Amino acid sequence: MEPPKQRRKLADQIQVRVLNHQSLIPSFTRASVSLQTNSNSTNNEEEEEEGEEFESSELRNWSSLTDPLLHSVLPRLDTLEDFFAFRGVCRGWRSLAAPSSASLSSQPPLILLARCPSYTEAFYDIARRRLYSLRPPWRLFSRFSIGYSHGFVITTTQPPLPKLLLWNLFTDAKIRLPKAPEPFDRVILSSNPASSGCLAVSFSRSSSTVQYCHVGDHLWKLSCRNSPRASVIDWSVVEDMIFFKGKLYALTSTEQLVQVELFPLPKLTQLRAETGAAVKRGYGERWLAECGGELLMVYWRVKMVFDVYRWDFGRGRWVEMSSLGGKALFMGSRGFAASIEPMCSEVRENCIYYAGNWKDQWFVYSLGDRSLEVVPAVSCGLLGGHTSLPPVWVFPSLC
Repeated sequence: MEPPKQRRKLADQIQVRVLNHQSLIPSFTRASVSLQTNSNSTNNEEEEEEGEEFESSELRNWSSLTDPLLHSVLPRLDTLEDFFAFRGVCRGWRSLAAPSSASLSSQPPLILLARCPSYTEAFYDIARRRLYSLRPPWRLFSRFSIGYSHGFVITTTQPPLPKLLLWNLFTDAKIRLPKAPEPFDRVILSSNPASSGCLAVSFSRSSSTVQYCHVGDHLWKLSCRNSPRASVIDWSVVEDMIFFKGKLYALTSTEQLVQVELFPLPKLTQLRAETGAAVKRGYGERWLAECGGELLMVYWRVKMVFDVYRWDFGRGRWVEMSSLGGKALFMGSRGFAASIEPMCSEVRENCIYYAGNWKDQWFVYSLGDRSLEVVPAVSCGLLGGHTSLPPVWVFPSLC
């Protein structure tokens, strides 16, 4: 028999907090058939028999639902409440609805926010405009979240020697990485860390040091300008990095795209590039991203304007894009988060969703008409203004 503690593990981690009293979910009671009294006892008995037959047929229908039919129900569960309620029906349904990209395919993106002064983190459902209280096994500021990749939230402690922990919120799987000897602000993963061969790379924008290791290693490997090793790389020119189709790419401060090889020694190979590539100049930040099988450069300029370019591997140049092929691109202050198909009205195609250093809002930029929308996270549990702990996009559908 399954231990009660494990049965309630997921439900205990995530609790629903509704925005206001008017939108409270009503408490449902079990439906029953109300029978009116009648002087004719025969009629009463017939009605009682009909009620019992109706109730028993209902029970038979629920218990006889086939797995294919139940699987067809899962894509219609578009809230975490519905998903966990489905899992709570019985052991068979809980096993059928094991957290995965298939069972959570209809769940909208969430924003992991730091809540001060309560020193906790919370999920904000952008579709339902609800706050989900999260119970991580640590206190905020002793450990905090910096990213999300392949279904795992990437968390770290404060330096020196920060401790990295990868945590799958829905399966409760935890994977530890070695203590990092150098500071960083980004961590990227080559694949699901639960699979073999996953490579983790940590770095900071324009830093002179890059750290990397395989999941399961006891120490990070370092590459820096002061290294006595034969292959010395000036990592300070690197603005961003990304794993794309199994290879690691870096973007330099001059918009050059280079392929990175870390083994046996770090090596940068600049991809052939045409001269005269039309990339807009100006003050801002540039990140690498992936969308629809294309390697992208997202250029964020002042006044919250975004330009998107794709890398043409055949011609070796950046080509400006005005469409994302029907997908939505999610970015944060630490760069690329994910690209997904719209699954609700709050996620629109060909739009960039940017969550920067604000506690209570994010931005939606349309590549089609170049419009910008500011979307507030309305909740009495959130404070406004800037934050030193930027929000993190979380995607249950990519679990």
